[in-house]
This record gives sequence, C-alpha cells and structure tokens, in this order.
Amino acid sequence: MYKLCNIFKNSCEDRKKLCINENIPESVNWYKVLDFEPSAQLEQKLQDLVNLMVGFSFTGTYDGSGIKVCFDNVVRNIPNSSYHNIYDIIADYIAHYNKLFEDNHLVDLFVRVIKKIYSPNYNGKPGIEYDRTPVDKDEDVTYIGVYGKTITIGQLTRLNKEAVPLIQIHDAYACEQVLKDFIQTIKDGKTAYNLYALPGMASVYDEDDLASMIFEGVILNASEYELSHVDDYFRKYTFIIDDKIMPSLTQTTKIGDAFDDEVYFKVKGSNIEFETPWFFAFMLKNHEFMLPSVRLGLTTVEGKTSANIVAIQSSSVTNHNPEVSRIIKDNIPKNSTFRHYNPEHFISLVLAFGVLNGLGITNINVQDFMPIRYRKTVMDKHFNEEEANNYIQRVYDQNIACYFKMALLSDDVMIQNFPGSGDNIIIETNDTIEFNNEFLDHLYLLGYNYGKSKRITTLER
Repeated sequence: MYKLCNIFKNSCEDRKKLCINENIPESVNWYKVLDFEPSAQLEQKLQDLVNLMVGFSFTGTYDGSGIKVCFDNVVRNIPNSSYHNIYDIIADYIAHYNKLFEDNHLVDLFVRVIKKIYSPNYNGKPGIEYDRTPVDKDEDVTYIGVYGKTITIGQLTRLNKEAVPLIQIHDAYACEQVLKDFIQTIKDGKTAYNLYALPGMASVYDEDDLASMIFEGVILNASEYELSHVDDYFRKYTFIIDDKIMPSLTQTTKIGDAFDDEVYFKVKGSNIEFETPWFFAFMLKNHEFMLPSVRLGLTTVEGKTSANIVAIQSSSVTNHNPEVSRIIKDNIPKNSTFRHYNPEHFISLVLAFGVLNGLGITNINVQDFMPIRYRKTVMDKHFNEEEANNYIQRVYDQNIACYFKMALLSDDVMIQNFPGSGDNIIIETNDTIEFNNEFLDHLYLLGYNYGKSKRITTLER
C-alpha cells in the first residue's frame, strides 16, 4: 500500500546492516530513528522528496531501484542530523538539498541541464526546450543525490542498455566559482561560444537560458573521467576559451607543397555545437579540398602549454577526393597492426603534430570517448543498435588507432596514458618527430616549420 515507505524502509535496513558489519559506532543512537511504521503522512513526505530528487515526475510505475538510490542518500545523512524523528530528518535533508542549490545558482542550472540530457524524452536537440511529459519507464529514472557539499547525478545500470555515466560535483561551492569564472571568460572572449554576444540571442533568451545552452554544448565533450570531476573539466575549458595562441593563427598561410598541390593552413572558429571554439584546417588549393579538421584547444597551466585534441572530422563541404585519398594510401607505410584507422585523419594528425611541435607544444591530451555526445548523436539521429555500434567504431576506434599507428611509425611519439585507463589518452613527443618515411616526414615538416616561424625562426632539416 505504501510503496515509497517500504522502499525507504529497505534503505534503512541496508544501512543498519552495513553499520553493524563494519562496526560503526551508534553515535547519538541514530538506529532508533530507523524504526518507523509506514503511514499516509510519511508516504506524502517521501513523495515530495522523490519529486525533488528524480529527473522528472514520478508516476508510481517505476520499480523501486532508482528511487532507493535517492533514499540511500537521505539515510547516509541521518548520523549527521540533529533531529531524532524521521519526519524532521527528511525535512532537514530537503532543506539542506534546497539550500545547496539556492546558494549555487550555476550549479543548479548545470544539474538541470543534465536532468534534461538524461531524460528519456531528450531528442538530442540543443536548446532549453524539451518534452517534460512523465514517461512510464522503470529503466530511465535519473537520481540526484546530495551528501554534504557533494552532488551525484546518475541512472541505474541496466542489462542490455547503454549505461549513462555517473556525474559528480565534489564541492558545490567550489564548483560554483569555477562555473562563474567559466561564464565570465566566455563573456569576455571573442569566440563563437559567447552566446551573450550573438545578435538576437539576448533579446530572446535570458542569461540563465544562455548559460544552460553553453553548459549543454560544452559538457557533451567530456570523457567519463571528466564527468566525475566536473570542476576540473570546466576549468580546462576556461583555459581553452582564454587561450591567445589559437586566435593568433587565423590568417590563411601557404605552408608548402604536397599531394601534387599547394597546402594552406589556418585556425578557424567554431560555434557551441562543435567540440572546441577553434580548430586546425589544412586546405589543398587546386583540389579545392580540405583535409579532416583537427578540433583542439590549448591550455596553459603553470607555464606549460598542452594541446587537447577532442575530435577529428572530415569536411562536410569538400567531402571526399579520390585522388588525394589514393596519394595518401599509396604513401603511408603498411604494417600488420593498427590497420583499422582512417588514413586521411592520420595525415591531418601528422600535420597538426608538426604545427604543435613547431610552437613548442609536446604534451598532447586526446579525448578517447565522449559518452554524452555519443548519447546525443544516437538520439538525434535515431540510430538503431547496429548503426550505433558502427558509429562507435568509426568515430572512436578508428580515431584511437591513428595515434597508436603514429607511435608505431616514430620513436619520437610516446603514449603515456592509454584509453580505458580512467583518463584521456596522454601523448608526449620529442621536440621534433622523425618518421623515417619521406612522405610523412615532409608533411610533418610543413606543419613544424610553420609553427616554428610563429615562434622565432624556421627550422630546416
């Protein structure tokens, strides 16, 4: 009869068993608080709690697992409460929960964005509007847990269903300051990420709407590790947006000849729907063809500049050029390993590493997998399971293979942190790279000499 009361009672019993097994002292004799009888009054209190903590309206049709996660957080907080009856404890938790978000407005906006993205109604379209109609599905309950100053957002892991990553804010007050710095850096900058400066936007949307759109666009690019360290992630993007090197390279420049053509380079800008505010563009004049874009951002911390490569994308404008593809395939060394890669992406990386090394940048951080962007793309394009798997293989597996192939072909490229190890792929290079292959070496030097010229002099090898 009292479904929520029974679920809450299960949380209490589990917590009591855990404390007994781990010999946790009975401070303030809080076990007695767990002894209660289900009632209509308590059911309503718990209903209020659920409506506050789940991602969308509770209809009573879900199984209890997702709701229990919410209640587990309340029970964990009982020893820290100054109250000794269950009604006051729940009210105390709700008051603490509300105050945490009232005190941290941007954190509240960010959590609302995640609730939107994790909703089963989310269609992958950016913006503030989405269908909030309750859905009678037991597999899509999004929970928000608060313990002290820590906020956790997640969904239960289900068999045969793509898991969504757990998102953690370890200190809501510290994260609020990070988000304030992030938004202010965007407002002060001249990137297309600055929605506040776009004509017409401010007249249609208020500041909270624009901040929410920015949070949604940027969080799409986080790895699973970064989602569990939200403040570090937005601090990284603050550095990327504040970077002065990338916007200084926007003049179109001929960097040499290759592919029976003239090769030009420039840094181009991107809007919020793309992974970074700037990207490397390599263009072939006579073929009227652009090699795949290298979407990256630069971060400088304590005097050390690192490149953060988020994606490599083929141009949707110039599409495919069979002649250029043939030249690339004929000249890249063949080997028995890492054959499942994209040759044109690989070539763009060789040129990009040249530019970065020429600028003096030898630390490269590579995004291996972006689970929220994957979720967005799958829902936006309505992929079936086979199409989604092919998308993963094409966008991520082939991309990662490019870096391993580069390390295989040069002793000057060292992979320090591997994909799946909990963080992004971290690559260190020597000051210059030699491939012992005339074609690749030539391309690398085109990028290197350009980058070097932007520092002091041009290196000839």
